[in-house]
Amino acid sequence: MVQASAKAKFKNNMAVEVLNDTDGFEWSWTTAKIVSAGKKADSFNLEYALFEDGKGKPLKEKDVPKKRLRAVAKAAPKGWYPALGDKIEVAEDDCWWESQVTKEEKSKNKVKVMLRVSDEEKFFKIKDARPCAWDTSSTPAKAKRK
Repeated sequence: MVQASAKAKFKNNMAVEVLNDTDGFEWSWTTAKIVSAGKKADSFNLEYALFEDGKGKPLKEKDVPKKRLRAVAKAAPKGWYPALGDKIEVAEDDCWWESQVTKEEKSKNKVKVMLRVSDEEKFFKIKDARPCAWDTSSTPAKAKRK
């Protein structure tokens, strides 16, 4: 499991990404804000940025272990486009999903990936993609080629 560095420092009101463990969302990451320290050691109470409860209010979760948190990943640099085989993250259903590039497009406006969790292949707009937060072996940020 990808998890937070033991040295990672988290504090109240900090935006983080949370590794989901809910059915249908496993292995995806979503944005939340730390509300307070949890009652359990190395845990936090969170408020999700894009998930809502049945009343339309931000969904809250208590005692989320530190190992399920990471700093918010950086957006893709301007002009970035991944190479065939790169591991990247794509945005869908208010989450970031790990995937691997299976096809590049000449227009550089979209990319075809295989989603890690389902092996489904589909296209995503490049604006909905970013370098993988944990895989540093992928292509470094590079400008679009014309």
